[in-house]
Amino acid sequence: MDKTLNNPNILSNPREFDKALRKAKKELIKFPSVSGVGYGFKEKRGKSTGELAIVVYVKKKSRKVAPAKERIPAKILGVKTDVVQLGKRQQESHDDSDMMFVDFTKVHQQNAPRIKKAKYTNQQKDPDFGNLAVVVDDGAVDTGSGIDYIHAYQLFRITHPDAYDFLIFFHDTASGFPGSGSFHNAIFNATSGINYYAGDNFNNRAAWGSNKLLAFNVISPGAWSWPGNMRTILQEVGHYWSAFERFKHFAAEVADHLDLLLGPTGQGLYHWSRFFDNDHSPMDYDAVDWTEEGGGKFEMHRVNNEEFYYCNLDLYNMGFLAPNEVGPIRIIKDPHPPSPPATTIYGGLQEIGVQNVIWSHGSRNPSHTVAQRLFKTACIILTKDIDSAAANAVPVLDDVRQELTWQFYKATGFRGKLDTTISPHLKTFVLK
Repeated sequence: MDKTLNNPNILSNPREFDKALRKAKKELIKFPSVSGVGYGFKEKRGKSTGELAIVVYVKKKSRKVAPAKERIPAKILGVKTDVVQLGKRQQESHDDSDMMFVDFTKVHQQNAPRIKKAKYTNQQKDPDFGNLAVVVDDGAVDTGSGIDYIHAYQLFRITHPDAYDFLIFFHDTASGFPGSGSFHNAIFNATSGINYYAGDNFNNRAAWGSNKLLAFNVISPGAWSWPGNMRTILQEVGHYWSAFERFKHFAAEVADHLDLLLGPTGQGLYHWSRFFDNDHSPMDYDAVDWTEEGGGKFEMHRVNNEEFYYCNLDLYNMGFLAPNEVGPIRIIKDPHPPSPPATTIYGGLQEIGVQNVIWSHGSRNPSHTVAQRLFKTACIILTKDIDSAAANAVPVLDDVRQELTWQFYKATGFRGKLDTTISPHLKTFVLK
């Protein structure tokens, strides 16, 4: 079982940790070798130590001694660092968590020489297939060591307006385009009180050439089918708001509690815990729900893909519920025997409310009364060959796109909508 379950005070001084994390983000991202700076549990020999650390993602770990000014310190303001090669962390959610913290602005800037040599011209137009857009790699989208999603978007913008809140990229691997795991990455945030970059006035829009974008998502081919793994798409879109909450038992408490997030499956600090009774939320890594049988007994059952919907805490984060509408937040305490593999467990039941979360994060701002509820979303196929995209990706993904609009609407309790229609072709962007 994950050691973190037995360490409720793992984040004993959240203010100092946040201070160290901000300092690390500001200073370490300047190093040429660093692709991103985030947080997670420190790993040793591929296993979590249960110790929260500042995770520094590098393109490649090297035995060479870096210049003194580029050496990553073992600690920053007393907080340990963990230097890992991008995509090599062993925790179950590494695709998700690693890529969430990548600085794609830096990836794009470092890709400038390749872009200058690219074959694409402003006269070319990649076609839309109904409400699916296609971007053909011009030789600079696939950099050979990663994907420049900003460049892909700028190719899309040659013939499409700056009208989208979310982008969803799909890789046409049948064309030879590299595969990828599924992940979420933010572009802009002005909402405080809910997420890991909240309060930072996080803004990478200038690098994208956009005044509108909020975030982009990448969905792996393994999650393309319906009913297949619609949960994956709902989860990645949902990561713009959830799930990052700590809580306090009382306002003046120093320590934040992580019971909503921790779990034995290695989902770190970005997904709901297996033992947070979140009904059918897609924002966990387990796809299970628990039924209370009385006497401290709980029975597990699997949640099917068509049964996922965001829990009340998710909906509060999204701005779709007022604080007084959230209701009880229930956590199974000290579960035994370990699950998995056990499907029948025993434990206590702890109830908290949204006020406990607000004591840790502050109130959501803007509030639900003015929060955005309609999100224009572009579904974009990245490919090496237009014929391959038409034959292999378009027929499947148009069904996925249409189903996603319904599933998101249903999963939000009919409160939020994704508009996945593509605006007409317009020459709006000049590639520089």
